Amino acid sequence: MSDKLQGVMENGYGLIAKKVMKDKKLDIEAKAIYAYLASYTGGGITAYPSVSLIISDLNISENRYYKYRKQLLKEGYISIKKNRKDGKRDNNIYVLNPDPKKQHLQNEGIEFEGIEFEGTNKNNLNNNSSNRPSPKDDDPPGDEFSIKKQDNGMYDYPEDFEKIWSAYPDNNCTKKAAWRKWAARRRDGISQDKLLKAAKGYAQYIKKENQQDYVKYFSTFFGPDEWWKQYLKDQKEHKKKMDEIARKKKEQLKKQIARAEKLG
Repeated sequence: MSDKLQGVMENGYGLIAKKVMKDKKLDIEAKAIYAYLASYTGGGITAYPSVSLIISDLNISENRYYKYRKQLLKEGYISIKKNRKDGKRDNNIYVLNPDPKKQHLQNEGIEFEGIEFEGTNKNNLNNNSSNRPSPKDDDPPGDEFSIKKQDNGMYDYPEDFEKIWSAYPDNNCTKKAAWRKWAARRRDGISQDKLLKAAKGYAQYIKKENQQDYVKYFSTFFGPDEWWKQYLKDQKEHKKKMDEIARKKKEQLKKQIARAEKLG
């Protein structure tokens, strides 16, 4: 008799915790994403399907996926580890947490940071005025910086945006949110060359200083606080500022972990 799985099990399987399915705080889309990830874990707790595969198999848009994935992150049901290859972002490793209460505290400072509010360095999510969209960041009438929606729900982005999107060291925010900030800066009269130079300079800094775990979200970097301008200035002074930010974030993370262990 063959040991090969057949029928609905032939492509693999995983286990789903009933607690997740009964959680009233989760929308059905979030539960579907969790179930999808669980189907890739087998008997373990990790999975690494690409975002493009997930949204294709679940037949949802990229924005919708990120919107409901953040519910799982917020409640601590999943965590995301960034897998890198040759110093560059390769893929996500999703961890289905056996102890979501403990992980919830860590996600607040690591994975949930910036996902809902598109990149912030503060854990108080109600104090992020810099992430409230300005009129210039709204979707405008058609121009050379606009995007076009395809029949499959995906978007065609301008070639100049794609260049910056590719050069940026970590594209973990939604592509559409990133495009809004890029388009807003271009409509402000900022040249493509300056924005591309900033993205490449930031990528070089992240690689050189081994700061892969502290990369700002694209939408924060090119947002109202104008972090991108720092990479057109003296790099030594900027490095000093970035080192101080990294030091504070590490201290904050240690406090959160200590708090979680105390509660656990």
